[in-house]
Amino acid sequence: MSPTASGEWDSGIFNRGQSFSFTFDEAGTFAYLCTVHPFMIATVTVAEQGSPADTPTPMPTATPAPAAPIPVPPTPAPIAPTATSAPVAQTIVSPIVDFTLENLNISVGDTVRWQNADGAPHTATVDESPVASGEWESGILNTNQSFEFTFDKPGKFAYFCTVHPFMTATVTVQAQ
Repeated sequence: MSPTASGEWDSGIFNRGQSFSFTFDEAGTFAYLCTVHPFMIATVTVAEQGSPADTPTPMPTATPAPAAPIPVPPTPAPIAPTATSAPVAQTIVSPIVDFTLENLNISVGDTVRWQNADGAPHTATVDESPVASGEWESGILNTNQSFEFTFDKPGKFAYFCTVHPFMTATVTVQAQ
């Protein structure tokens, strides 16, 4: 089965605590999937109204997502400043793993590289969840994909995952 959406029924994105219902008006077997996690697929079988019930359908068991090795990004070695040199900008690698974003403390000029080390798609999007201001937005990052942004001004920047809005964190940028 390929992950396509026919549009006959669609719950949209679920946030924590939300639900969706649909009334089937014809008999048949209907495949469905999660468009965010397309490996999550199942079927609904609707019997003719008034027909004797066949054997009960057993509850489906969860099929775990394929386990992907979680790469551990290297931690950049700090560069020791000398009395005569200006501070050197760094690239900070911030892995997205276990549905968690990191709170980061960096300096102006530093670059953050968000690396999706999770089995689910995620984003790194500036602003308070669920509003995105557009200053930076990674787009969907699938497993092992990354996104970089260089911070050129001090401040405290909230960010979140638009796919999973409960995933929130902050980047605090300090002047050199």
